[in-house]
Amino acid sequence: AGILARHPVALAAGSTEQQCLRTLQEQHGDSLPIAYLQRLTQAWITTAWAHRPVSAEQVRTLTQHWQQMDRLEANHA
Repeated sequence: AGILARHPVALAAGSTEQQCLRTLQEQHGDSLPIAYLQRLTQAWITTAWAHRPVSAEQVRTLTQHWQQMDRLEANHA
């Protein structure tokens, strides 16, 4: 299941990326998935809004962290 399926939260239409993250943190704390989502969102903001694509190494690191987090959560389910 995805992060929002495991950590449900009502998000207002038109919320910015940072507002969504703040709402998630307020309601669910700084869990591993939310910390990951912060890193992923920052990569998205840098690429989409600042027009500075993240490096291939950053993409690999994010992918590895997602896989590790997914395994950790599966082991605790």
